[in-house]
Amino acid sequence: MDQMLLREAIEDIRTLKKIDVVFVNADLNDEFLDNIKKEGVVIYE
Repeated sequence: MDQMLLREAIEDIRTLKKIDVVFVNADLNDEFLDNIKKEGVVIYE
């Protein structure tokens, strides 16, 4: 996945604040997963 698209998706998640479940590919960068988890989002790989 293009890094810029992933950053935009994470920013969307941060601003919406209503998403609590996200499905992701297991090969995503840990930094991005950590950023998502900090927002209290449940991660399913």
